[in-house]
Amino acid sequence: MESLKIERTVDRQTTGNCYVLMEDGAAVIIDPNNYEQIEEILRQNQVTPELVLLTHEHGDHISGLNALREHYRFQTIASLPCSQRIQDIRSNLSRIFGVYLIFITGERVRDYPKFVCEAADVTFEDRLLFAWKDHSIEMVLTPGHSPGSCAILIDGEILFPGDSLFGDRQVVTRFDGGSSEDYETKAKPFYQSLPPDMPVYPGHGEKFLLKDGIFEVAHPQLLSD
Repeated sequence: MESLKIERTVDRQTTGNCYVLMEDGAAVIIDPNNYEQIEEILRQNQVTPELVLLTHEHGDHISGLNALREHYRFQTIASLPCSQRIQDIRSNLSRIFGVYLIFITGERVRDYPKFVCEAADVTFEDRLLFAWKDHSIEMVLTPGHSPGSCAILIDGEILFPGDSLFGDRQVVTRFDGGSSEDYETKAKPFYQSLPPDMPVYPGHGEKFLLKDGIFEVAHPQLLSD
């Protein structure tokens, strides 16, 4: 793990995190949401993306995927429902995201683009374990926030849960296809089975330890078109 470098970009408009994991001239990108920022990291570190991993299907975590595919060759890996739902403007939320941003920021967002992405190259239905460099990567379906949500574990030591776990807010399950029941019965038990001191790199906000995570669902209706 000492040789693995992790850099984060934060999309100013949506506050979404993207993580770029780098080693030996190659990179794994988790949730590519801002192509320009990602490209800058790749250029500065002189690395080439080999894998793109998606924690879930929502537009604020995939908005840079199409541009990356235009400039690089790599494999995209996602859960099967995530792969299916990035191909639909309702399921990926790009249809309503401009309105949602007004709701959470109070700022008007004009012409937030509606977009779709092509299917992932590799999909899984429950979990997938594979190797990259000398690292093990495990992706585990954790529905609740969305049907396609998954957790990503690197070497069983660090966790990327997307929007399914935060250290500073509750988890939202009221978007299209979300389920509080799935979160309570599937996602939450999985996260609570992991070591409490595991570092967590969330889809929004700062890194925290798993024991400091907020395992609660936000109940007020936000937006579910």
